[in-house]
Amino acid sequence: MDYSRPLHLETWIEKQNKMRIWQDLRISAGQEVCALGRLESFIFHLKEIELHFLAQSFYHDEIRMYRKEDGNSWLASA
Repeated sequence: MDYSRPLHLETWIEKQNKMRIWQDLRISAGQEVCALGRLESFIFHLKEIELHFLAQSFYHDEIRMYRKEDGNSWLASA
């Protein structure tokens, strides 16, 4: 694999339930796929020492998406 050219990272939420999010990832260089992966995430409240439902932690309408200047990338902020 030639890593001297730019790498492109794509990520999206494949599925979710009340407690977890499964986020898929793809890293590519040009048309060549370098890596595929999946992250499984949940929210653990350290002070309360328990898992939290996603709705307890944030609401989807609180998340804002911003398109970066390159026109191909997005940033999320809460």
